[in-house]
Amino acid sequence: MSTTLDSSAANLTPDAEALVRYCQALFNERNPRLNAAQQTDLVTLYEAAVRFQKKSSNAMFRLSQNADEAILQRMRHDLKNELNIIIGFSRLMLREIRSPLTPLQYATMSTIYQAGMDLVTLVDTLR
Repeated sequence: MSTTLDSSAANLTPDAEALVRYCQALFNERNPRLNAAQQTDLVTLYEAAVRFQKKSSNAMFRLSQNADEAILQRMRHDLKNELNIIIGFSRLMLREIRSPLTPLQYATMSTIYQAGMDLVTLVDTLR
């Protein structure tokens, strides 16, 4: 039989790697009890193990991307909450409801308010 089992399957999980090693061992020893159909089945089993590994790796990658997206969503939410508190407080101070602000205080509160608005815009662009 001209088919060979490729031993270069990289990044296999321990279970898939064990299955691949088992298939390779059976195939490479050219067990006389294995007929051509059984060897073909063995190659098919090996290929299925490699395909399974690739699919599970892709699934794990997608899960990690989804986890990263969830972390980013949570971070955006937390940042915006804190920024909205800062913006709201500075806006309240700028209205001078309790007492008038000195020019320096007004300028400082204006800077804080504008910086908060700029940061909210920046956080909104995180994707």
